[in-house]
Amino acid sequence: MSRARSRLMLVCALLGLTTGAGNALAESIGPGFDLFTSKPGSLVVVGGETVQLQSLPIGTLNGVALGDTDTIVERIGSPKTITPGGTVTFDLQLRALSLASVNPINVLGTLFNARVISGDLIGGPTNLVQTNGISITERSTGGGGTFTSTLPVTANLIFTQVGNPSNTFTLPFPHFELVPFTGIPGLWSFTPPTPLYPVVGMFPSGGFFAATSPDGGPQENPPLTEGFPVPPAIPVVIHPVNPSMIPEPSSIALLASGVLVVGMVGFGKRRVSKKL
Repeated sequence: MSRARSRLMLVCALLGLTTGAGNALAESIGPGFDLFTSKPGSLVVVGGETVQLQSLPIGTLNGVALGDTDTIVERIGSPKTITPGGTVTFDLQLRALSLASVNPINVLGTLFNARVISGDLIGGPTNLVQTNGISITERSTGGGGTFTSTLPVTANLIFTQVGNPSNTFTLPFPHFELVPFTGIPGLWSFTPPTPLYPVVGMFPSGGFFAATSPDGGPQENPPLTEGFPVPPAIPVVIHPVNPSMIPEPSSIALLASGVLVVGMVGFGKRRVSKKL
């Protein structure tokens, strides 16, 4: 074999190794679902009154147990290849949201319990699909990274009188859930935050897990808050979340927080869009 031919074969081999290494760094993120449970500290401000909210788990859906899930978000689109330092986007839609008031609310001298419901999966209002609603960036070292999102929400706030369940009324409110408000983006990983995270066939992850540290475990960010002045007639909502889990029979593992924050920017037919 000639020396020139040997050098050519060596160069081809090195190029093959380099190409293989590059392909190994590329990962695929598909369309899929994120399942969340709401943390203490969720609230809505209506007409200047603060209503503390708590998780109202969906329970089962089409016979499938969802653990403590109360929020389901869907990424829509075709699978995307992402590399360290790269960014991909998907359309985004809220498919389910279920919350309840912590304490009864005094409405003109009468006490009411309140429930927040949204999403076609649980009989709530169908939410709009936000084009390029989530932007996903992988950190330079791989394994996950950060994301920002804009999620349109059309929710109903359903009031039911304490002791008189036949007396109810519904207050609709459209708004947006925005990540982030204060400059801290959400974290994500290719791997589930905990072995207890629901692996549900009808809600595939697509290889993306929001509110999860790329270094393992749930995201550890403080709750983000709305930053602009809001007139009393326009509610403000804060909605911090954790990844969902199927509780163990004997105990419930503690998770640190990932955060979705809700800015109420519309009321009734009044709606104001806000970009990140």
